[in-house]
Amino acid sequence: MTTNKIVAWEEAEDEGLFETLSRLEEKPDAKGVFRTIRGLFRLLLEGEFTEDEAGDLMDELGQKRAGELLGAAVRAAFPEATEKTENPKRPLEKA
Repeated sequence: MTTNKIVAWEEAEDEGLFETLSRLEEKPDAKGVFRTIRGLFRLLLEGEFTEDEAGDLMDELGQKRAGELLGAAVRAAFPEATEKTENPKRPLEKA
């Protein structure tokens, strides 16, 4: 999950990465959730992959394993964000 891919995500979605993750956590059954997860999964992949290719890989791995990999990648990229902070709007700022 590179900085450039995250920025491209935020520009395309008009939403910050942490906003997206929070929205998914708050409303896991909302319309479009699988499209969003597939897009986030695509951020993990090295090289250029289409949305469909990312979805095909998720299918090969299985939804559970793909979700585990996505969660692990976010935690690895932003270890500070997994720690509790006083201000959840600023997850990279230590309390």
